[in-house]
Amino acid sequence: MLMNNYKLIIKDKDLFDLFFNQVPYIWQALDRSVKQDQAYQPACLYKESVQVVRAINKFVDDLKSGSLPRATQLGISVTGHAEFDPLFLVYFKALQFERKMFDMTYLELGLNWVYYQKFLEEDAVKLPNNIPCIEQVLSGSGGLQERKQQWSPSKFHYKKAWRLMNFFSELQKSPLYIEETNRQVQQVVENINSAFAHFDTLLSIQQEVYTLVIDIRFLSTVNQTENEPLEQLIEKVLRDRADLQHAIFQLIPDWLHVYTKLEHDYQNGLKLSCVFILRSYNIDQEDVIVAHLQALLRNNFSHYDAIDVVNGNEFVRTHGKKHAVGRIGINTPVRIEQFKYWVLSYFYKKDSFAKLIHPEIPFEVSEDFKHQNWQQPEIKKQAVSSKVSPPAKNLAQVLQEYKVPKGIWDVKHLVKRVADRLLVSQIYYKEFCAEQGMSTQYGEWLFQIEVFIETLLHNQQPAFNEVRLAHQTYFLNARDMQTSTTQLGQQYLSLMKQIAVDFNLLGLIDRLIQNYGLRTWWFGHEDNLSLRMNIQQIFTGLIFDQPVDSAVLGQLNTNLQAVRNYFLEQQRLEVNKRELLEKHYAQAVRRHTYTREYLNSVLEQNCWAYRITVEVGSSKGCLKQSELSKLFTEFMRLAKRAKPCYWLRGYIGIWQEKNWPMVSEFTLDVVLFFNDRCQAQLQTLVYDLNQRWNNFLDTKAAQTLRLQDAENIKYYGAIKPKILMRSVDGLNTEDKPQNTYYVCLEAHDRKMKKIFIEHVIPYFAYRDVFHAPFSQTVPKAFIKGVILKK
Repeated sequence: MLMNNYKLIIKDKDLFDLFFNQVPYIWQALDRSVKQDQAYQPACLYKESVQVVRAINKFVDDLKSGSLPRATQLGISVTGHAEFDPLFLVYFKALQFERKMFDMTYLELGLNWVYYQKFLEEDAVKLPNNIPCIEQVLSGSGGLQERKQQWSPSKFHYKKAWRLMNFFSELQKSPLYIEETNRQVQQVVENINSAFAHFDTLLSIQQEVYTLVIDIRFLSTVNQTENEPLEQLIEKVLRDRADLQHAIFQLIPDWLHVYTKLEHDYQNGLKLSCVFILRSYNIDQEDVIVAHLQALLRNNFSHYDAIDVVNGNEFVRTHGKKHAVGRIGINTPVRIEQFKYWVLSYFYKKDSFAKLIHPEIPFEVSEDFKHQNWQQPEIKKQAVSSKVSPPAKNLAQVLQEYKVPKGIWDVKHLVKRVADRLLVSQIYYKEFCAEQGMSTQYGEWLFQIEVFIETLLHNQQPAFNEVRLAHQTYFLNARDMQTSTTQLGQQYLSLMKQIAVDFNLLGLIDRLIQNYGLRTWWFGHEDNLSLRMNIQQIFTGLIFDQPVDSAVLGQLNTNLQAVRNYFLEQQRLEVNKRELLEKHYAQAVRRHTYTREYLNSVLEQNCWAYRITVEVGSSKGCLKQSELSKLFTEFMRLAKRAKPCYWLRGYIGIWQEKNWPMVSEFTLDVVLFFNDRCQAQLQTLVYDLNQRWNNFLDTKAAQTLRLQDAENIKYYGAIKPKILMRSVDGLNTEDKPQNTYYVCLEAHDRKMKKIFIEHVIPYFAYRDVFHAPFSQTVPKAFIKGVILKK
């Protein structure tokens, strides 16, 4: 069972992908008023924060390997200053951040981050204060505060970029830096190799084990408006850590080896991550253990305001590899490698990138425990025949055995208008989740929730037919569930079966709405919170680890009927809002119809489809949507006279808005269709468009907008390639280089054209239905260009 353990140490890319998905909040999704509120306590990290740290490490590696982009001089401007290729600064945009995106009081983010902060704080101290990107910052505390000159973390200029490169170039020659870096790397490698070796020894003795990851979250609040300082929570958990771990080990039998790590939960508390190596277990026992453990800890450690226990195996299966956790045998080398890579090496290597600290108390974040009998192989018990009836199965086991019938999520039973809307939402939700880096299964689950709601509203039949209600001691099994359900009941049990595997699904709707800005047909508005809570309650009222008697079916029918009545009542109370939503959707339906006719004409010839985003800014800040619209319209009018737009057959696009502090930034998401003659420049086409866009902004923007003091305003922008659709096979070009994010649509390829028309058009045509209204007046959210050449 000897393996090349070096290749099993998790790569930085996969480590940051896991780290990214552990951080829940999105800085860009925060409401502007929240960001500006001085009393608001930001999270220690946001998803964008992780991307910045990732970019810093990539910058250091690129600098060391000599693969940084070159700053090509384009010429000398009329003012006598050198002009450089703007693409050079695009690389450094990933290193920009807002100060409130990071709170390092209780977090250590690795050596490169420490030196990057040192550069920002100290490098600009003695430079002239008229250099771009320099700002004055108050430092010190109390009455000893003084102004200090620093580099702004949210901006980049050529001068700052060059000095950063020089700073790290010199740093990489420093013996102290080299020694510290090597020491950290060596420590991580030694810890990981030790863990690998012990796991190999343990597996050779036991032959088969079960690996289980459990996360225990500790939340502590003084009241609804004032959070207890995290410093006190750390001290409290450190005092209780031994007792907590003892209670956990007592509850979970047959453990052989346990790794524990105290971490930040990147929300408002702490997390004790536990990796268990067990003698034997089954996947259907995971959530039972989680539920029992949560009940035990909440009862025994009631001085915490909240303790949540989460099945970490589901996180690994979703964001790592499916078989990296669970049952692992000595003859399953692939599972062994995946467990080492995605679980063990991540457990140790993550400390070099993000580690919990206390400002005054040093402590070990990681501990590992070996059971005194870990070297004793499991004794297989002989099966004993018995005529005693087997014990009644609990709800989790019944749901595990329940076979979901095929076709229950078909929408043919609903009126066509509702069915069509649901199918559009299915396309949108899956792509929305894919673009956020989440599994498309989450989008499918959202679609199923909405089908369930519509079935509930349009169905007069009960969800369950009664089963032996005269015998209250009769417990339900999977067969009873199978035979007693109508289509509504089948949908309900299917959703319950998924929740029994992943309790996090219940919070998915809230996370997508609050953190990602999604709006669904029924949820997404602040006043829809009660609707969401009513839906969640019908899935949380049952106890998964207890048998369910037959009388529960009648109670479920009553609960579902109450939710149906509540939804219908809300519809009557909000009739005006619902009418506006219906009108908005009807407008999107008309848009869908004429766009389909338009693209049928465009695709009569071979086409190459590119998806791009169009961005623009100025030295005075973000532009209004109407200004960007004027610029893009004029750019397309002029650009079609020359390559590559000379080959353009048409385009469709949708406006998008990002909310930043104090301002809104509009961008345009566009799909361009080029004819066959573009093939010679397929690799450079988007690059050429970006060059033309920036040349246009330099020479024509001021004239097009006709603003006052136009000569003093500098315009800059970017046209970037984007994957056509991540959730659709054939349209997902993620595995290709960035400059080949195009899709060929041949005129005779009916299958490919059908996929394109049935997915891309709905995703663009209905997108504004699923988002909050724009902050500015946008006459046309959807655009298209007719540039057909016969």
